[in-house]
Amino acid sequence: MSIYNKSYFTSISEKDEKILLNYLVEVEKVGLKLSGKRILDIGCATGNFINLLKNTNQVYGIDISKHAIAQCKKRFPKIKGNFRYLDLNKEIPEYDKQFDVIFILDVIEHLMNFEFLSETIKKNINKDGVVVITTPNANSATRFLKSKHFTGEYDETHTTLFTPYTLDFTLRRMGLRKLLLTTPYSFFRSNKMLPKILPLGGQILAIYKTV
Repeated sequence: MSIYNKSYFTSISEKDEKILLNYLVEVEKVGLKLSGKRILDIGCATGNFINLLKNTNQVYGIDISKHAIAQCKKRFPKIKGNFRYLDLNKEIPEYDKQFDVIFILDVIEHLMNFEFLSETIKKNINKDGVVVITTPNANSATRFLKSKHFTGEYDETHTTLFTPYTLDFTLRRMGLRKLLLTTPYSFFRSNKMLPKILPLGGQILAIYKTV
């Protein structure tokens, strides 16, 4: 879609390496070692997350932005065949082999419905596979403060905002089982109990397993 052109990809719309590394720490805490895995990154953008995984895993990426996919192919010439343009509101990606882990970072809030997402997970994940999802937290303290730091409200491409409960409900209805559901703060590594006691962080991080 033309709205997801070059100007869309900024430091706000794409997570920086520090935040992405924090997500990987949480993934390893639930017992998943990301080495030698077959991984699909749905909404791979220009490849910041792919870059952290590519040396030790077999990685694939899809995105709704033709610009982003072109950037990934240019950035990672050795695996450029692993990237494809796809609109998850309209079609389901299919691959010859299934994935051990599917990352869906800051994507679900852009979808018009979740039917294709549910089918994408069912068709493309291994038995005992893991799904990792992030999305803005509609219960974020920054929303109640009417802060522009709550990007969930101000990104016009967002169609649905979730609370931890509504995201959990949606994922359970897709047949997934919770391993971790937390709401990271920008400083959450320095106080790991805070997301559990006060689920008001800006993001929801959900790690779920196939049943």
